[in-house]
Amino acid sequence: MKITGDIPGEISSLKAEDGPLMQVHGSWQLIQLLLKNELIDEFRLWTFPVIVGAGKRVFADGVVPSNVILTKIEASDSGAFLNFYQTFPRH
Repeated sequence: MKITGDIPGEISSLKAEDGPLMQVHGSWQLIQLLLKNELIDEFRLWTFPVIVGAGKRVFADGVVPSNVILTKIEASDSGAFLNFYQTFPRH
């Protein structure tokens, strides 16, 4: 499926349907758009114990989630961590 035009509107409509889990892999620009429109229910962020330089910031350009809570951490055999953050509506 290809989404064009009003991306927040299309994602909102998809979320209202009964369907599989939607995931975003590696698109920091889409994450920023979804954050801005409060369309993320859960973050699953991998942390790897390596230093590779500056890289791209997930939370940039003034779009920082203040409505998240850490719910679970899983460690892998390689030393990487998967952090689960649940979002909640802002009031």
